[in-house]
Amino acid sequence: MTNLTSRLDRLEEVMDPKRSIVVWQNHGEAAEAAIARWSAARPGEPELNPNNVQLIGWEAPQ
Repeated sequence: MTNLTSRLDRLEEVMDPKRSIVVWQNHGEAAEAAIARWSAARPGEPELNPNNVQLIGWEAPQ
């Protein structure tokens, strides 16, 4: 049982709403749209804190 308890404790740590989230932002996509897309793909996740979201993406083509 100790192994199961430790695994559940780690899972709860991962579900911490204060954690940083990295979201891919497609070229030309608004930040809000990228965050909404990320959230829609993960319906079981808690609501994101925008201060903990890091957007990443490619530089605009030239």
